[in-house]
Amino acid sequence: MSTKKGCLLGCGVTALVVVTAIIILFFYVRQQFIEIEEYTHSSDDLIEVFGTRDNFTPLNNGNLTVKNVKTYLAFRDSLENDRIEIMLKLETIDKLIRTEEEQGFSKAFGVVKTGFTLFQDIFKYVDKRSKLFISNNYSPYQYYYIYCLANFSYLKHKTSDGPLFKVEEGNIEVGSGEQTSTEQNLIERELMYNRSINILFRNYLKNLVNNEPPNKKVYEEELKHLQDNGVSIPFQKDLPDNLKMVFDSLKTELTADYDSLFNVVELQVLFDED
Repeated sequence: MSTKKGCLLGCGVTALVVVTAIIILFFYVRQQFIEIEEYTHSSDDLIEVFGTRDNFTPLNNGNLTVKNVKTYLAFRDSLENDRIEIMLKLETIDKLIRTEEEQGFSKAFGVVKTGFTLFQDIFKYVDKRSKLFISNNYSPYQYYYIYCLANFSYLKHKTSDGPLFKVEEGNIEVGSGEQTSTEQNLIERELMYNRSINILFRNYLKNLVNNEPPNKKVYEEELKHLQDNGVSIPFQKDLPDNLKMVFDSLKTELTADYDSLFNVVELQVLFDED
């Protein structure tokens, strides 16, 4: 067989393999989108039951009790296995993106395949969590009130916690892999999520102030601070004494509960509503 003929045969087989793989990938991705469409009505159901977050006022004039925080922790415990499954896929994608050995179509297909099952799992998680909010009559807005205060204001975790790649609106965006690119991604993520939390808590605090609570002055001062500083998170320097006392009593449980990798899912859901 001549070299030219051998090359033509070899190139033809390679092209056939690539085309076949692309066709398989197309139908795989299409099927994932069809299945994901089933889980897109969760936020509408929550609004129907709990109203909009703009109109929500935290319980007890914002003064949390130990019971409030234990309810929050028990709710999160009921979804722990679902979070673990998603975190494993986040770790898998992160490793695939970082690895040098596996390149080309195999690597791309691995990222796409895991990515679409990841987003399918996230949609299922959000749907399941929404149904649990409703069945337990537990407001998602109260959930985020505690999540943000406990993890960012009290435990001082970064809002940018999560995988190094971007996970936004059903897309996985990979940077150049250089340290500067990674640092820039994390800075952008932190600013984005800080703005979302800032908006959320400006609404919370406005509604609290309107209720004329005993600690109205504390809320008014914090509200003004958030209005003047659009990327600040609530009570970034000091929590009110009553909140700190409750969190102190459950610090061990709150520390163990936080999933730094999963944080990006928690906050992206919140961000997508803005």
